[in-house]
Amino acid sequence: MKIIKLFLASSNELKEERDEFQKFINSKNNEWLSKNIFLKLIIWEDFLDSISQTSLQDEYNEAIRTCDIFVLLFFSKVGKFSQSEFESAFGQFKKTSKPDIYTYFKNDYIKTGDIVKEDIISLLDFKDKIAELKHYLTEYTSVEDLLLKFNKQLEKLSAKYNWENDPQDVLSNGGVLKQVKLFINQNKLDEAMLKLREVLKQNMEELAIWNDLKLHVGPPMHMVHDLIKMNFFDKSALTKLEFALSVTDKSFNDIKITKGEANDALEQAEKGLAILNSDLGLVANQKLGMYQIEIAKDGSPNFKLLDPNNNMLLRSEMFASTSALKNCIESVRRNSQEPNMFHSKARNSKYFFVLKAKNGQVIGMSHLYDTQEQVDEVIAQTAAIAKTARVVEVDG
Repeated sequence: MKIIKLFLASSNELKEERDEFQKFINSKNNEWLSKNIFLKLIIWEDFLDSISQTSLQDEYNEAIRTCDIFVLLFFSKVGKFSQSEFESAFGQFKKTSKPDIYTYFKNDYIKTGDIVKEDIISLLDFKDKIAELKHYLTEYTSVEDLLLKFNKQLEKLSAKYNWENDPQDVLSNGGVLKQVKLFINQNKLDEAMLKLREVLKQNMEELAIWNDLKLHVGPPMHMVHDLIKMNFFDKSALTKLEFALSVTDKSFNDIKITKGEANDALEQAEKGLAILNSDLGLVANQKLGMYQIEIAKDGSPNFKLLDPNNNMLLRSEMFASTSALKNCIESVRRNSQEPNMFHSKARNSKYFFVLKAKNGQVIGMSHLYDTQEQVDEVIAQTAAIAKTARVVEVDG
C-alpha cells in the first residue's frame, strides 16, 4: 500500500475546517482504496495524549519533516506555532523538495468586536513572508470551496508522482527481514528479535488501515484477529505471525532464546507476511463496495450495501441497536456467498430479490427492477462485493 502522510496545521478558530477536512480524507480513502493508496492524516490532536521527553512542538515539527504533504489553514491570525510548523515544512522542502506545501487563507468577514491588534499584525506579517518566499497562497471562502480546491491538488499530485502504480509491496518490509537474518547469523539474537518485532508491529499498523481500525487501539494481533473475522485473510497467516511475535516477546522481556528459535520466528514471519501480502494484493485490485450505516433521528440504525459507484445493491431493515445491525452485516457477508440464499421475487410487474440467513430470516432486500435479468445481474454484483465491502457510518 502506498501511504501518503499529510500534516494539517491550523489554529483553533478553524475547528470546523479541520473536522470537515478529516471527513474528506476518510471519503478520499474510500475512493482510493482500490488504487492501493492511503492518506494518513496527521493533526495536532493526535499528539496530545502522547508522552515525550521533548516538547509537543518539537514532535509536530519532526512529523512535518517526514510527511509528504503539508497543509496550513489560516484566517484572522497566524500564531507562533503555525509559523514554526510552516518554517519546518519550508526548510525541509528546500533541502529535499518534500513535502509539497499548500497554504489556504480563509477570505471571510471578521466581526469588528473580535479584532485583536496582535492577531491582525501576525496575519499581515505572515502574508508578507509568504510573498517574499514566492510561495503561492490560495484563498477560500467556505469549507466546500476549500475541499474542492484541495481535491484538485490531490488528483494532480497523484498523477505527478504516479501513486497508483507505486511498485512497493502492500506491506512495506523493505530489507528489514534480510537485516534480521544477518543479525541471527552473527549470533546477535536480541538485536534480531527487536528488529523483527519492529517490522511486525509496523505491518500490523498498515493492516489496521484496511479495516479503518484506530492505529493506537489494542495490541497488533487484536487488529489481525478483527481483520480475519472480516474474511480478509487466510487464517494460517495469523498462526505464523503469533508464533513469531511470541518469540520476539521473550527477547523483549529479557528471556534468552536459542538461534534455532530465532530462525524459526523469522521463517514464520516471512511466510505469514507473504500470505497477507498476497491476500491484500487481491483485495487492492478489486473495486470495493461499502456498507453505509445510517442512524435515524430516533437512534435506530440501518445499512445499505453500495457498489463502488455508490449504487445501492441491498438495504436492511431498521435495527434496535448498532450491535444487532453489525451482526446482520456479518450474516450478509457469509450468506451472500451461498447462491441458494438469494430469492428472486415479483410484485406488480416489478422484480426484486431478498437475501436470507440460514434460519430463513430476510437480512437484505434489493430495489425494484424492470426485468429479471437486471435482478440476476445485481445478485451477481452483491455476491462479488458483499464479502469484502467496508463499513462506513454516515449521519442520518
